[in-house]
Amino acid sequence: MEEVAGVGRVVATTPPNEGIPSSISVVAMHLVGADDIFVLGRVQAIAALALDTETIDSVSVLPGPGNAFIAETK
Repeated sequence: MEEVAGVGRVVATTPPNEGIPSSISVVAMHLVGADDIFVLGRVQAIAALALDTETIDSVSVLPGPGNAFIAETK
């Protein structure tokens, strides 16, 4: 996927459902070649990927789905 997208690293997030990630989401992200998968959702995921945290490095582009609030945050 990195070669097609022209990037060196692909990071994906999925919100928790009752404290755990959706296994379908994790499998899908793994199959498309995500280098890192984090269990985060909503604005927390956008903020972590945009600003850095102690455990998550920032990314250059934030594509993907989201409601109007997430789109505005991006």
